[in-house]
Amino acid sequence: MTEETVSLNARARPMEAWRALKKIRLDKEQTDEVFRFVNALGAGRARYLATRFKADLEGRALLSERLSLLPTLCDRERLKSLPEGTLGRAYHDFVHGENLTPEALVEASTGGREMSGEHEEEAYMRDRVRDAHDLWHVVTGYGREGIGELCILTFSYAQLRHRGVGILCAIGSWLTIRRTEGIDVLPLVREAYRRGRDCAWLPPVAWERLMELPLEEVRSRLALPPAPEYCRQKTAIMRDEMRQKSEAAERRAA
Repeated sequence: MTEETVSLNARARPMEAWRALKKIRLDKEQTDEVFRFVNALGAGRARYLATRFKADLEGRALLSERLSLLPTLCDRERLKSLPEGTLGRAYHDFVHGENLTPEALVEASTGGREMSGEHEEEAYMRDRVRDAHDLWHVVTGYGREGIGELCILTFSYAQLRHRGVGILCAIGSWLTIRRTEGIDVLPLVREAYRRGRDCAWLPPVAWERLMELPLEEVRSRLALPPAPEYCRQKTAIMRDEMRQKSEAAERRAA
């Protein structure tokens, strides 16, 4: 991939966002294009994140200590050895079951591009939010099926107030309503937003210190009870996900 430079503190780049969006609509698994879309509409978000971090006690502690989350997430043997029911073991089982790696998320977020225009603190905070993405999946209980990703995206918008994430939520909701059968999508989206709004602010959480704790204790600390609407519709969600995959396979084979 050709190396390029992306300025994250520049003005919004709507044409770049539009090109990325067209690719996302064709394949929602193009994580690199999701990052490209969000970054293109992220003017001012780094400063917003920095302001909130510095106003938060845990955020200030992280900025002082500069804990790096990535080594913890990449220590697969340690995570696998943790007791079942702990956050670390649940994270390991989630990413292993979905064939994900934290390194791949880093690669998707940069894609050979050099990120410019950031202060060191802003880059540190951005990277922590990125690296914690699959931990957010685990503590919220949202899966990686299409509706689970829409819910975690909506939850993230309530947490981060990022313009690009908000636009993806709106477009994703519209597309999901069109594509799904037998699922009431809007209550799921509203529930995800309320959960993100009402729980603890997750960007400054020191996940490194929580890996050995029971997952339910971590959820309690973060004020993240189960999502009743998502749980209620989970069987229908998984059935519809299988239907969509089957139809997509038939189209490719035709």
